[in-house]
Amino acid sequence: GKRGLQVDAIYYHSPPYVPEKTRDKIRTIAEVLCEYFGQIIVYTVPFAEVQKTIQENANPRETTLHTRAAMIAIADRIAKSEGYNSIITGESLGQVASQTPESMRFTQSYTDLPIFRPLVGMNKEEIKDIARMIGTYDISILPYEDCCTLFTPKHPIIKPNFEIIKNNFSRLPIEKPIDTAVLNTEKEVFKLSELKVRTV
Repeated sequence: GKRGLQVDAIYYHSPPYVPEKTRDKIRTIAEVLCEYFGQIIVYTVPFAEVQKTIQENANPRETTLHTRAAMIAIADRIAKSEGYNSIITGESLGQVASQTPESMRFTQSYTDLPIFRPLVGMNKEEIKDIARMIGTYDISILPYEDCCTLFTPKHPIIKPNFEIIKNNFSRLPIEKPIDTAVLNTEKEVFKLSELKVRTV
């Protein structure tokens, strides 16, 4: 936003595994971000069937990475259909399954758009400090489960072999669930001019 880009958001919603209150939380965060952008669009992707397909067909150690790859594949489709030129993620470099260089190489292979990772060099506390500064932290920690905490493996792969995991993803029966998710994505526009004045 500071560089003049219009930043919009994709939210992956997985009912009945997550409550509707989680989506309400995302709407509240969008309203806060309107104070910085003036307007923000939230694309809500029905993601449960994609996650269920991965859970039922993938190596349990690979489910997190396949889920992230599906997210990027869907984001790529939405971005191109809506006229966006890049994708932004909240990834930071770490040792969890989806945040190693090897994992990022795999997930980003599902788009040819540039991926910006503004938080990539920050630790958790630095990221929390930014969230507090912009007013989203207290909302983000509300205890509602989201799709990222579903079906989390106990021992995920953190350094996948690129060719092997690409091949494994290609063998998942996931094309139709992804098509359906993209087709049924909902678009909500939040405008600062239309929001009630927030009291601190």
